[in-house]
Amino acid sequence: MTRRSWVQCPKTYKLIPKEEYRASEQQRYGDIFVQPDIEAFRSVVDGSVISSQRTMREHNKRNGVVRADEYPPEYYAQKARERADLFQGTTHTSYGRKLKADRIESIKAALAKHGVH
Repeated sequence: MTRRSWVQCPKTYKLIPKEEYRASEQQRYGDIFVQPDIEAFRSVVDGSVISSQRTMREHNKRNGVVRADEYPPEYYAQKARERADLFQGTTHTSYGRKLKADRIESIKAALAKHGVH
């Protein structure tokens, strides 16, 4: 008779053989991804050469910029709505309402300039 070791699964709280638990853990962490360093390129912001992730972080901090992939998808959706407000003249966002108010003020100023009340 062989002795077996058992482990309590943290998800199901059931006892499973230790070998099965180790295999599942190895399967979960077996495909570890290490991000390679970036190829060198010249910054369009200040013209410096960026040759690593470290120099990229330093450059971004120094110039007060961030990479586009650091913005959440909701940000891009909001900006798309604002562009639609700008080009279609709608007022679905606060930006669109501001544009509308600016247009009304421009019309009032033009009418006042020509003596129309």
